[in-house]
Amino acid sequence: MFLTPTIPILDRAAARPRLAIALGDPAGIGAEVVLKALADLAVTQDCEIAVVGSRRLLQNAYQTLQKSLMLQGRSRVDLADPESLTILDVPLAESVEQQIALGTGNAASGAAGFRFLETAIAHTLAGDFQGIVTAPIAKSAWKAAGHHYPGQTELLAERAGVERFGMLFVARSPHTGWMLRTLLATTHIPLRQVPDA
Repeated sequence: MFLTPTIPILDRAAARPRLAIALGDPAGIGAEVVLKALADLAVTQDCEIAVVGSRRLLQNAYQTLQKSLMLQGRSRVDLADPESLTILDVPLAESVEQQIALGTGNAASGAAGFRFLETAIAHTLAGDFQGIVTAPIAKSAWKAAGHHYPGQTELLAERAGVERFGMLFVARSPHTGWMLRTLLATTHIPLRQVPDA
């Protein structure tokens, strides 16, 4: 199911939280991470998810990954089919898409990844989602596009209007159920500066 950014997408009566996944840098591994994660029932059973990004780029990544995995001789390909996903389509001009090459982050891919996250933030602040999941970006591509944030967390904090924030990693064992939550104490500084931070 494909949605455009102008269509309200939140079912306020839904019991499961509604999350936006910003597609990340389209020249990087963002699409692969998203497609593999959404193929896992453990990821999707407790929430409703909408991918925020270019539908066409996501479909192209899906086809490329399928071919690659088949060539590797895998009998089972664990990728979510974009046709089965809810996508808040953030279309890119064809001239921009032509500048995006897998494995090569540049200003075009940085601008696209930034736009995907900005769209997810705007819809979340409007109440369409309860949270945002971010796929990987290339900070160098963001900088090439003129966006000088240290990372996605800082952009999220700025747009949310908060001064105290942090990046939280959560992992759960599928076998034992234990949960690990890790909050970064420092970010984006050289290791020798950590003791003074």
